[in-house]
Amino acid sequence: IITGANTGIGKETALQLSLRGAKIYIGCRSLEKADAAVDDIRKVNPKADITSLQLDLSSFKSVRQFASQVMEREAIVDILINNAGIYQCPEWETVDGFEMQFGTNHLGPFLLTLTLLPLLRKAPKARVVNVASGFYEIGKIYFDNINLRNGKYDPQTAYCQSKLAMVMCTREMAKRLGNKSNVTVYVLNPGVVKTELQRHQKYSETLMKMMFLSPEMGAQTTLYCTLQEELDGESGFYYDNCKRVDKLVKQATNEETTKIIFCNIILTYYINVGPFLLTLTLLPHIKRAPVARIVNVSSSMHAIGKIYFDNINLRNGKYTPTRAYGQSKLAVVLGTRELAKRLGNNSTVTCYVLNPGAIKTDLQRHSDMSESMMNMMFMKPDMGAQTTLYCTLQEELDHESGFYYNNCKRVDKMVKQATDDETANMLWELTCDLVALEDALRI
Repeated sequence: IITGANTGIGKETALQLSLRGAKIYIGCRSLEKADAAVDDIRKVNPKADITSLQLDLSSFKSVRQFASQVMEREAIVDILINNAGIYQCPEWETVDGFEMQFGTNHLGPFLLTLTLLPLLRKAPKARVVNVASGFYEIGKIYFDNINLRNGKYDPQTAYCQSKLAMVMCTREMAKRLGNKSNVTVYVLNPGVVKTELQRHQKYSETLMKMMFLSPEMGAQTTLYCTLQEELDGESGFYYDNCKRVDKLVKQATNEETTKIIFCNIILTYYINVGPFLLTLTLLPHIKRAPVARIVNVSSSMHAIGKIYFDNINLRNGKYTPTRAYGQSKLAVVLGTRELAKRLGNNSTVTCYVLNPGAIKTDLQRHSDMSESMMNMMFMKPDMGAQTTLYCTLQEELDHESGFYYNNCKRVDKMVKQATDDETANMLWELTCDLVALEDALRI
């Protein structure tokens, strides 16, 4: 699988691999351009086994759809080449709200790789090859403003951050896969190559012809990392000019930073809106039950919550633990009300949201409360589970849906922000977009 193979390095890589008998899928934003590239490759190699599929790496939804199409067609994937990228574009956003270069050059390939990893693991030997850039060396990860908003955006800064992230996460993925994995990962600098990547720059044609490599030359390090058998025992390394580079700049080898960025990306995808995505993904199966319930555990802290639509991730100095927690638990309450409304009165599925009370659990591990204070003020887990069990088992609730419960009782008088139907609907639509929910799962 090769992303962005309708032109430049990716197209040359696809041609060279087709000449070696590979079965190839190319993923491109424009199917028209992808099909034209396939035609060009078949003119050189009429026997090329190559298929084009639509893929927009700036859209999580498109990445998941592309991966699903691959999974429907193939049982294994031997090689994934994350080649596609964007270079020094204006200050644009992806459909999911991320800075365009970080989203396209890093988040999209990251998601694609992890989504296809089960198929890669089924191959006898598999490789993931990430095409980065020598510009990673002057990159920095701006954890406090990853999208470079509020006047901080600069095309070069954004590009360098995205390529540094790719280098760091290649190292971290190799570490997490372990030495015994059949999947090895590589990241490389192709050199300065004359391709459409420079379309947002004002380089003259003459200058590019004089100073830049041709796509044929620029593809060599990609092909080296893809095909060279001697690399079977290596993983997580960086390559330039068909050679491994062991001396990297300091920021590319910072283990703590690497772990943070790898984990934070996973949290962005799966944790912050995880219950919503889990519920709607399982909903088709839940609907098959004669009677089914969805029980969401919220908190009384929803009462002090507010949905910050203009800054949902509370970036740029707006974050406080209490504010974030309050927002998340209010979102659970609003989402439950909206789900009940969308399911309708005749649904076999009912949903409930509850406050379990103040319970002594691991949930407080990030707070400064003393053990003695928690013992005095907090309930034990067996008591804290009672309202969850009530909403799960009580038969008299069969005909109720979308309500909030506390101390094993329904609460009809809620704070104003928890009963705002307009906010609930807006939040629902935003969350669908954040998780790139498939159309088939939308209700």
